[in-house]
Amino acid sequence: MTTEDKHRFYIGDLVQFVHNHLNVTNLRTGLIVGYSDKKGRFKVKTETRDFWVVGDKLKLLSKVQNKVKKNEIKS
Repeated sequence: MTTEDKHRFYIGDLVQFVHNHLNVTNLRTGLIVGYSDKKGRFKVKTETRDFWVVGDKLKLLSKVQNKVKKNEIKS
């Protein structure tokens, strides 16, 4: 993941992604709640549970108005 991908999403952004499990495909919507530097994934909170998703798989639906500073992010 490039630096550009890392800063494309911020805590609080509303995103959508496709989740595949046991040959069942679901379109999920949730909020970005964290970021992992080790794996380059974003933690997305949906109504049922949290998912770790690669930034390339996320579609931005709505930007957050007040961005959180990097030192305030706790994964």
